[in-house]
Amino acid sequence: MSEPPAVELPDDVYWVDQCYAMADRHHHISPYLIDAPEGYVLVETGAIQHQAALRDRIGEVVGEAGVAAAVFSHYDLPHVANARAFREVWDFDLYTSFSGTSASPEALGMGPSTGVMHDETRDICGRTLSFPWPPLVDAAHSMWVYDHGSKTMFVADMGHYHWPGDCRAVCRTVEDLPSVDDIRAYNEDALPFVKYLDPEKMRGAFEELVETYDVAVWAPVHGTPIVGASTIDAYLDRAVDAIAETAAANAP
Repeated sequence: MSEPPAVELPDDVYWVDQCYAMADRHHHISPYLIDAPEGYVLVETGAIQHQAALRDRIGEVVGEAGVAAAVFSHYDLPHVANARAFREVWDFDLYTSFSGTSASPEALGMGPSTGVMHDETRDICGRTLSFPWPPLVDAAHSMWVYDHGSKTMFVADMGHYHWPGDCRAVCRTVEDLPSVDDIRAYNEDALPFVKYLDPEKMRGAFEELVETYDVAVWAPVHGTPIVGASTIDAYLDRAVDAIAETAAANAP
């Protein structure tokens, strides 16, 4: 029996998992879908190398309903590369971050879009979405996406690696979580500036975020999803530990 095209998360959210095999561990670049009252909302588009597979798998999930809207965190190619091709299949409304950038989705070939600012809240396809200032990103205009209906925080840039065999794993207990080293290795490859961060300030920023938005699902583009408030808290503790280890290793 073939695997389903996406992994179902709580409250009508789907993880369209897709990852790269690296030397040892794997690296996710995976979009998500929200089954909203007025149509499916796509969060991110995945890597262009996976375009055909993602288009087919998203199509299996949405069926004839199609994709009604898409939300992109920022303009890096792993997040928007498939926008043009997907819009040729589904004529969706596009929402993109305009905070702190002069970039134009039309100039980037994505077509017309609606700009969204940090800390804004919008009704998109009958689902309430907010766009918080993220505590850890690699571009000033990046925004994360919070779905109030499922209490899901869609996370761009911050992430972790996983091991072969765990490509579709959803972390529901502390035992399921990536290790500190899985997070640290990802950070040092993808976000090398973490060596300059203050771990305790990052801890405070993470705590404020999950308290402000009542996060029940942590859904990273670059990593496996985490379900449950206590499991998310444990994951964020490990993320702080990973930052602290990197900072200590690079101290003068």
